[in-house]
Amino acid sequence: MMEYSDHTKGLLLLTSHLGRPLPKGQNLLTLREWNQLRTWLEREEYSPQDLLHDVEIIQDWEAKAKNKVVYLLDRGLALAEASLRWQQAGIWIVSYYEEDFPQRISTRINATLPYQIPPLFFGIGNRSYIQGGGIAVVGSRNAPPEDLEYTRQFGGVAAYNEVMIVSGGAKGVDITAMNGCLESGGKVIGVLSDKLLRRSMERTCRDYIENDQLLLLSATDPDVRLSRFEFSKAAMERNKYIYCLSDAAVVVRSGTKGGTISGAKENIKHSWVPLWVKSTEDMDTGNEEISSKKGAHRLANHENAEDHLHSILRVQQSHNSDRSSTNVSHEMLRRAIVLLTTHLNGEESDLVEPMDTKDWKEIVQILRSSNMTPAHLLDNSLNETLNNGDFDDVQRQRIKHLLDKNRQSMLSHKFKDWKDEKIDVWTRADPDYPKGLKNKLRYSSPPVLFVVGSKGLLSSPELSKIMVIGSVKQQGSDQEYAELLGTSLAQQQVILSSTYTSQMEKVVVKSSLNNGGKCILVLNDKFKHALDDSSFEKGIADGRMIILSLSPPQSKSNASTDDCYNIACCLSSSIIVLRSGKRDAVARCVNRSIQGQWTPIYRRPMTSMPMNLLFSQDHYEHVLVGKNAQNHLKTILNNDRS
Repeated sequence: MMEYSDHTKGLLLLTSHLGRPLPKGQNLLTLREWNQLRTWLEREEYSPQDLLHDVEIIQDWEAKAKNKVVYLLDRGLALAEASLRWQQAGIWIVSYYEEDFPQRISTRINATLPYQIPPLFFGIGNRSYIQGGGIAVVGSRNAPPEDLEYTRQFGGVAAYNEVMIVSGGAKGVDITAMNGCLESGGKVIGVLSDKLLRRSMERTCRDYIENDQLLLLSATDPDVRLSRFEFSKAAMERNKYIYCLSDAAVVVRSGTKGGTISGAKENIKHSWVPLWVKSTEDMDTGNEEISSKKGAHRLANHENAEDHLHSILRVQQSHNSDRSSTNVSHEMLRRAIVLLTTHLNGEESDLVEPMDTKDWKEIVQILRSSNMTPAHLLDNSLNETLNNGDFDDVQRQRIKHLLDKNRQSMLSHKFKDWKDEKIDVWTRADPDYPKGLKNKLRYSSPPVLFVVGSKGLLSSPELSKIMVIGSVKQQGSDQEYAELLGTSLAQQQVILSSTYTSQMEKVVVKSSLNNGGKCILVLNDKFKHALDDSSFEKGIADGRMIILSLSPPQSKSNASTDDCYNIACCLSSSIIVLRSGKRDAVARCVNRSIQGQWTPIYRRPMTSMPMNLLFSQDHYEHVLVGKNAQNHLKTILNNDRS
């Protein structure tokens, strides 16, 4: 007999009836309650298995919910009896915390509906099929004979082309598609709302299961009898799993109301998989409404099931050939990049650090050599993808850690928090990502930027953008000069670019903002501190400021001060150097700008502290004359215009 993991035992106790009705007044955790508990446990660095040994770890959780958890966990005998019954029937269980939990469901629902991730699935049949993809076929229970005949043919053609069919096992279109495929020797996943144990015992199902053709899957207790309301709710949840387990979906016939049209609209809304709709002249269906939605594709009425399948496969193959498959969504690409390169928790002490710019560049090059993007690390079977690439063992283990389910779950909630704080997350694949960074820094540009404020400041062509940098060491006149320069920048409507690193830089920023100026601020960390600054808050509210951070709020950064200087430099049309050491971050920034020919450099004349000798006059031509900040700014603006 297979022994369940403690994770699975904990989830069974919390979310399954275990074949017995609960006493009046007692209820299982709902899907939302389970996800709320999961989130709390992950934040406190616990998991369901810890509850089996010490339920007091949730003493700070909601009191009412805690009492429910305590009762549910005290059902060990019922669990033992149910486990024996299910295992004798050949039913296996895969929980959210296990490696072979359906990757497509975990990734897609986590990215769009994080509080609706199912805790576990019960299955009977070939377990590996849950990672295999296929084409979902869905439709009405009351489809007319001509649609059912088409559906049967589609299932048969899918079998001939070795394409798995995914459907819901309901009467009408669902069961017809499944039977059409099975009878032609194909493979099928049937996602059931309930009664998995009963359905698996049917003679026809048992034969196909034993013949390794059929996998039956359900998120509901295998032998529970659902009420009408519970069944309706389970059926709607099942729709998500049908779409998310597949690579594409076909709606044969939909009513104007009900589960088929609701599921199709939900899939379109969240862009889980490409959706195809069979054309019909019958105005009493919902097909026309679905196919009119942006993102849906029509299947021509004059073509047969075989033509339709080949059309779908051609589109899928075309997208796969350039590795931009429709099921590799932009959202998945963003998630993969953030997971691999970003600390998600300020208190985090990861065994494996997120990747810095150098490490990230290496991973991207390996993926590109295999015609893949970072999104494929989430969309496909991770082990398969890693084995197909030129990753070494250290890189494989690091990627697995950074993409584990706990981090994916945490990221889903972080995205929601960032959205609430009006923080945008830009990756190099986003259209808003500054082109100047990609053009000048190329693969050394930051993979992720966290952005809040007026995006128009980055793309404003009519206003000059001047970066002001200065050493942490300063002399008496430096602060006065910096304050006057900030005021002049505001008066001349010049956008100031700064890393806010040294005291001189901070003075310039505050002076500019206090005088109504505009500012681009590039931060390494301390994003939360900046968001709480009243002058920054006012600048953002007035549309005069944008903050770009290399790390999210309350998280540490694995980037350096040099990275921030590089970014601010490449976003600017000119640089003013207030003061530089011989080997400090300012000197390094200036040298990189000269070598890369990024941005013209202007420096103040200083007699008491000579500038770095590396700045030879051949390359470092602009020396500002005199001590007047306002005149210096006029000189720079005149040069820019000329």
